[in-house]
Amino acid sequence: MMASTSLGGVIVIATFRAGTEATGQTIEYENGVFWIPGGAQLTATQVFDYGQSEQIEWAYDGLREWVWQQAAGQAASNAPVASVDGGRIDASEVHGSLGYCRLGEWWLTAFTEAERAYIEEKYKPMGESRDRSLTHGSISWTTQTAAGLLSDLSTWFMGPADRHLAIRILEKAEVVVEEGAVLDRHFVYGQMVKVYYAERETRQGAFEAAVAACERQIAIGPQVLVAMRRKDYPPVAHRGFKQLAIIREKQGDFTEALRLSREASSQGWRDGKGDWSARIARLERRLSKNG
Repeated sequence: MMASTSLGGVIVIATFRAGTEATGQTIEYENGVFWIPGGAQLTATQVFDYGQSEQIEWAYDGLREWVWQQAAGQAASNAPVASVDGGRIDASEVHGSLGYCRLGEWWLTAFTEAERAYIEEKYKPMGESRDRSLTHGSISWTTQTAAGLLSDLSTWFMGPADRHLAIRILEKAEVVVEEGAVLDRHFVYGQMVKVYYAERETRQGAFEAAVAACERQIAIGPQVLVAMRRKDYPPVAHRGFKQLAIIREKQGDFTEALRLSREASSQGWRDGKGDWSARIARLERRLSKNG
């Protein structure tokens, strides 16, 4: 329920944090409209994105969730409604990237109408000029796979309020990875590690799911490296190795953390922006102290 922190019926939603371009200015709301006093009118999605990027301080608890609901509602009011024929979803009207990848039925059944509208409004891939490119427009050919599309889509929904969407997207991505497509599987597992580990304290089973995704990504590491070399990929980091090494070190299992670090180094993976030498040296020191 909206209440308190008001100025004559105008609700103060948030204040820009110090260090931002609008430091100290407020975002206000009245009669369905958000705005910065003396400045621009904002959409609910813009306000929510300010919150996700931590540029604003919400006026009170619950406002972030309320603004997200307004954003989804605004998007839904402009979104087409999926048709249902005798209780059967008609996926033939889903075009764009999802239609090309034959993900129309999943799209219409995995998300509510408001969620679909919110996803389409938020997803703005670089170089894409079309609105709602996920479901609109005609694609005659593309190298992007269904799993690749979904893995990329999930990256737009990694904020705390959006991760439930990313998890549903990645669950489908894992299912549709084609046999032998180790690069797709590698990137899907990497995203799963990221989202599940971020949810470890708030979502039941998320920690175990993060560990499992680490282990699955590690298991295909050698095949992934072969595929990357064929495509002339530069040396890259391996989220599964790094995250699992961090987990084991935090658990006090320095031996296993060291084994993982050495294995990743020997395969040729990077540790973030550098190599594994610093992590290996630290773990060796910790083991020698305990020994």
